[in-house]
Amino acid sequence: NIISTIPITELVYSLYPKPPQEIIDHAKRLNFINEVFIFLIINKDSITSDSWLYFPDKNISFVRIHEPKNWSKEMVKSGKTSVVAEYICKEDSKIWKKTDKELVKNVIDDLEKLNFIKKEDVIDSCVIRNKKTYPIYNINYKSHLNPIKEYLQEFKNLQFIGRYGAFKYNNMDHSIEMGIKAAK
Repeated sequence: NIISTIPITELVYSLYPKPPQEIIDHAKRLNFINEVFIFLIINKDSITSDSWLYFPDKNISFVRIHEPKNWSKEMVKSGKTSVVAEYICKEDSKIWKKTDKELVKNVIDDLEKLNFIKKEDVIDSCVIRNKKTYPIYNINYKSHLNPIKEYLQEFKNLQFIGRYGAFKYNNMDHSIEMGIKAAK
């Protein structure tokens, strides 16, 4: 049995023998968006009591932040906190191509602007670029996704799950639930 969590498009491209050209063509029409995560370690006990904060503001460079400590105090040492800022972008975008140093500076500047931190509060940072984080639902995506799913369902020992594998814009809880059901 195979449980696939890789992007459904990559699964199609990796099959041998190759699927019919029609299925490959459908896979080429499905798209994902990338994400850049900027992690900051902050020399403060907390910056907010919220888990997620969204910023639909053109003057703020990132789209969302979260403070992992609000999920579990074990996420960071006592007296410190961490913040993760997220950028949604394509691989050829200015954001994706910025240096880690530039991205960290942008986040620190914006968090200062929002009165969450002061520049000197930042102890450490890390940048992670993640390809194909979320599926992009355009108007015709189902007309491309459904034939792929029908084709893959012919393989009785294959399950494709998770945000990538099912091309489903779901949260982590639902992805974990898909994994538990797949295991059963």
